[in-house]
Amino acid sequence: MAPILTLHDTELAIAERKLCSDVNVVIEPRDRLALVGSNGSGKSTLLRHIAGRTEADKGTRYADPGLSVGYLEQSPTYDPEKQIATIIAEGLPPHARDEIYRVEEAAAALGIDTSRTAKGLSGGEMRRVSLAQTMVWDHDLLLLDEPTNHLDLAAIGWLEARLAAHRGAYILISHDRAFLTRLTTSMLWLNRGIARFRRQGFSAFETWEAEVAEEEAAHAARLDQHLKQEERWMLRGVTARRKRNQGRLRKVLALREERRARPSGPTTAAIEIGKASGSGKRVLVAEAVSKSFGQKTVIRDLSLTLQRGERIGIVGPNGAGKSTLIKLMMGEIEPDTGRVTKGTQWQPLLIDQKRARIAPGATVEDVLADGNEWIDVRGVRTHVTSYLKSFLFDPKVARQPADKLSGGEQNRLLLARALARPANLIVLDEPTNDLDLDTLELLEEQLASFEGTLILVSHDRAFLDNLVTSVLVLDGQAGAEEFVGGFGDLPEEVRAKLMGGPSGRVAARSS
Repeated sequence: MAPILTLHDTELAIAERKLCSDVNVVIEPRDRLALVGSNGSGKSTLLRHIAGRTEADKGTRYADPGLSVGYLEQSPTYDPEKQIATIIAEGLPPHARDEIYRVEEAAAALGIDTSRTAKGLSGGEMRRVSLAQTMVWDHDLLLLDEPTNHLDLAAIGWLEARLAAHRGAYILISHDRAFLTRLTTSMLWLNRGIARFRRQGFSAFETWEAEVAEEEAAHAARLDQHLKQEERWMLRGVTARRKRNQGRLRKVLALREERRARPSGPTTAAIEIGKASGSGKRVLVAEAVSKSFGQKTVIRDLSLTLQRGERIGIVGPNGAGKSTLIKLMMGEIEPDTGRVTKGTQWQPLLIDQKRARIAPGATVEDVLADGNEWIDVRGVRTHVTSYLKSFLFDPKVARQPADKLSGGEQNRLLLARALARPANLIVLDEPTNDLDLDTLELLEEQLASFEGTLILVSHDRAFLDNLVTSVLVLDGQAGAEEFVGGFGDLPEEVRAKLMGGPSGRVAARSS
């Protein structure tokens, strides 16, 4: 099968920083590709180049003439005065501009009001509009950069169905492991400047990662042994007049340089969650709580008792009241009726979806420690550079502008700041947005070993399954029901409704 797009010996860099080199990619008409790698590894930059939006520093890009490409970028912008229906329709090819039903279908699936203009849209709303514009047509090649961010489960279900029925190729960047596992058959992995390709879906990534780590460790051991032998030879002296010896000396110096360039230290963020003093047996009790905004009732007669050590996940469609419920639990807002009672020794840590609050020009050190060289990490005075290392940052970035970091790196930085605090109750509102897989998995490990109480709002099904002991399902009609187990343990009809199945919001239609 002839490829539709190829990259040959591609090299990409930002400023003086090389992201990747010798990238060779062949995309065939029905490829389903996961593009994986740590934050800052160059995934979004590479996807943008594949889309034809930027030139590479080296190498060649070839695309079939007439190739139709749909590209979802991370930070879209639109004319604030333009109507949303018009923006979405711009994703249709000229010969299909009158097929308005496609616009309405995509907008309904993603919960978009097409009668509005782009003025005043939040970042999440802007991304949903951009996703609708990208998915409104069945392009030959879809390039989707974190498409599940800011989507509820029903919209993710719609998107999964659309991609499963897609007749062309696609490349996905996503932290949503369930999403990647269901949809991909190949992987392109950017790892420390090296691009690796494998004809297996994302479900095989963990095994592949372990294989590469084992190969690198074996290579490093062989290099170290060879270098020891050569350095013993050097100790016996090098005769300058012998060209053969001079050549061998150059090889030793090259081996030393290779060892020096070898990555050292952790390759995943060493996140540790501070342990506060134990809370009371009852952490929180909600009794017949109701909350309305204007004429809309968001929460009605909700009663819930949260015991010490329990882990509850909260799911539901956008607008169902998940964030409102968190605010009620945290005491940020008061219920209209009923009451919320906090337990004794209450020491919460809230990490919400609006954590990206980096002031323009603020340095990494400013964000992490208010400009100080030292930070109090769970009661221990720690140097900023040391703490940065544990979150996979080069200490050199401490005095650099934080807004120059990639979106994922900014979120990792803000996560580092939040997790410096001790807590016996952790409340996370959509914590997985814009985290790389390495950081996500380690955060998951640390939350799993956390001895306190956990409240988790998330659309990430794998994250929920691995962490929670019960799931509170908000139905979008002000009602709620609690089920024991993770997301995968929910009754089939409940999961189908959440994912936008026959009883859900919208079924998928192929173009």
